[in-house]
Amino acid sequence: MVMRDLKPDYETSEVLLKGFILKGDIAFAMEALKRMLDNGHRPSTDTFHSILSLLLRKDGYTNEAADVVQLMLDRKILQNVDLSTNVVGKLFGNGLIERAFDLVVKVYASGFRLNMEKLVDILCQEKKFLEARDILLFSLEKKEELDPPVFCRVIDELCSIEKASEAFDLFYKAIEEYTAGVFCSCMNSLKVALEQTGGLKEAEFVCKQISYVKFAKK
Repeated sequence: MVMRDLKPDYETSEVLLKGFILKGDIAFAMEALKRMLDNGHRPSTDTFHSILSLLLRKDGYTNEAADVVQLMLDRKILQNVDLSTNVVGKLFGNGLIERAFDLVVKVYASGFRLNMEKLVDILCQEKKFLEARDILLFSLEKKEELDPPVFCRVIDELCSIEKASEAFDLFYKAIEEYTAGVFCSCMNSLKVALEQTGGLKEAEFVCKQISYVKFAKK
């Protein structure tokens, strides 16, 4: 147990914290982390990552995991891309949409990054296609290099839930960074969805892109 009136040195604090993590005792691990920081000691980067791994393995600790990521950002501690991505994915999965987006922005503002393709996959599995679209728009803004099929997947899924306008917006912004040719697999379905929802002007634009691609292949 962490003694309230005890102020152990760095080595002792780190050993205590790691011990609680190994035992899977989240309550004591979080308390030990708090007291270590209050005493002016900074756990190693690996220890922070171990705490995150523990929190992600257990159900019901999504907010705590996000708190740890935020703490690491505040203290400029190196992020683990996969762990941070999984934390954001869990936030989305638990309906904590605003906090998830806030953490994404803060990660990038701090000079770190996430595995956006993995995050989009998580969101698509959760049927959160509008959120996946927003993540892709953010990725375009940050000049992330993602595989075009990731965009096509989200565009197709948006069309399937009658969100053709949102799908077109993503398509339009994506072809500003890529060539239209890499989106061949989703342009026809996008055109049809737009026509069915009255987006005739947008459908005509997509149709022209299809024609350009066919002409370029000749």
